Amino acid sequence: MKKKGLIIVIALILAAGAGIYLLTVLSSQDKHVNDALNRILWADVVDDLNQALLTDGKLSDKSRECMDRVMDSLEPGSKKSQRLAVYEVIMTEYGYPEEAARRKMTEQIATMDMKAEYDDAAFKALFSKAPWAMDPVLEKCNQSDGYSTRSMLKLIAEYSRNLPLERRMELALANTNTVFSSVDFLSECLTEADLPELRATILKETDPERLSLYAQALAGQHDRPENIVPVLYHLRQQGQSLGQLFPHGLTVDLDLSALNETQGFPQDDAPLPADAKYLIICRREADVKAERLKTQPEDGYSCNNKENPAAFVVSFETTWMDQIPMDRFPASYEECQWLAVVDLQYIYGGYLTELKDYATGAVEQGKNYYPVYSSLHRLILVEREGLVPRRIFSVMSLDADTNQTVMRWTNIGVGTSMTSYGVAQKFDSTWKSDVIRQFMDRQLTE
Repeated sequence: MKKKGLIIVIALILAAGAGIYLLTVLSSQDKHVNDALNRILWADVVDDLNQALLTDGKLSDKSRECMDRVMDSLEPGSKKSQRLAVYEVIMTEYGYPEEAARRKMTEQIATMDMKAEYDDAAFKALFSKAPWAMDPVLEKCNQSDGYSTRSMLKLIAEYSRNLPLERRMELALANTNTVFSSVDFLSECLTEADLPELRATILKETDPERLSLYAQALAGQHDRPENIVPVLYHLRQQGQSLGQLFPHGLTVDLDLSALNETQGFPQDDAPLPADAKYLIICRREADVKAERLKTQPEDGYSCNNKENPAAFVVSFETTWMDQIPMDRFPASYEECQWLAVVDLQYIYGGYLTELKDYATGAVEQGKNYYPVYSSLHRLILVEREGLVPRRIFSVMSLDADTNQTVMRWTNIGVGTSMTSYGVAQKFDSTWKSDVIRQFMDRQLTE
C-alpha cells in the first residue's frame, strides 16, 4: 500500500508539474498574442502573430485555441479584438475555421464604435480578403455619424473597385449615410474602365432613384463628349430633365485652349442659323493663388499653366440644355455644329508691393510682388469641328484691384506669420445666367 500510495503521489506531482508547465506555455503564447495586437503597424501585428501562432506555415489546434481564448478575454469592438478578428479571417487558408472567423468578425463589426479609432490597414486587409465584410460594415456606418464613418465608407468604396460594377452599385444604393453619400460612394469606386457599362446602364434604367444615382456619379468622371452626348440626347427623348439628373452640370474632357486668346474675336450677338444644332458648355479656370514673387511679373503672367487643359474645368450646362428644342439638340457629338461656351478665366492685372504688418504696424514697400487678377467673362460661339472660336456673343471684365495693401499677421511669440490680400475678382454667376438666357432667347428670333 505504501508503495502504491507513493506511485499515486508521484503521479499527482508529475500531473501537477505537467499542468503547471502547460499553463506556463499557454500563458506565454497568450501573452505573445496580446503583445502583438498592441503593435503600432498592422504589418508588424501580422508578423508577430505569425511567429507566435504558426508552425510550419499552419495553425495547430493549440494555436487556434489560443486565438479563441485571447478573443474571449478582449473587449468586444475594441481595436485589439477587431485586429484579431481580421487576422482570423486572413488565417482561414492556414487552418482557422472559416465559419467561426466569419461569425466572430461579424460580431466585432456589430460592436464597433464609429466614434473610436480603428485600424485602417487592418480593414484594408479584411476587404481585400473578404469582400463580404463590406456589407455589415456598411450597415454599421448607416447607423452612425461618427468622425470615422466617412473615412470607412470611402475605404469600402476604394476596395470595392475590383468587384463587378453591379455589385458596387448595390453597395452605393445600400449606403444611406449623408456624411459620404451614395453618389460620393459610387463616384469614388468608379474607374475609367467602368464608364461604358455605366453609360449603358443609364440608357436602360427606368427606376428614378437608380437613374439619379448613376447620372450624378457619371457627372464627375471627365468623360469624352463623344460618349456623353448620345446619353443626354436619349434622356431628353425620354422626357427626363438633364438639370435634375445632373444638377451641378456634367464634366467632360475637352481641350478649349484656343479660347486662351483674349483678343481678335469679333463681337456679334446674332442668332445661329435656324437649323443649327448646338450645345451649351462652361469652361472655368481653376482658382488663382496668392503668391509672393521676388521679381516683377511680366504681362500675361499666370500662376496657372493655361496651356494645360487641366487648368480649366469644362462642363455641360445641363439645366440650360433642357431648353434646347429637340430638333436642335444633336443626337451625337459629331452632329453638333456649334458650342456656346461660357468662358470664365483670370487675366493678370498687375501687382501689389506694399505690405503692412497688422501686429507691429511696420510697412514694407517694394521688396516683393503680389500678383492680382481681373476676371474675364465671355460667351463665345465655337465651331464644333476643329473647336474654332468664331465670335463673341457677350463679354464682361472685372478689373483687378491694384488699390490694396497686403496685410500680414505676425505671432511675435513664435515668429510665424500669415499674409492676406484680394488675389482676383470673383466670377459673376448672375452674369453667367443672364447671358445664357439672352443667348437662348436670341435663338428663338425669326
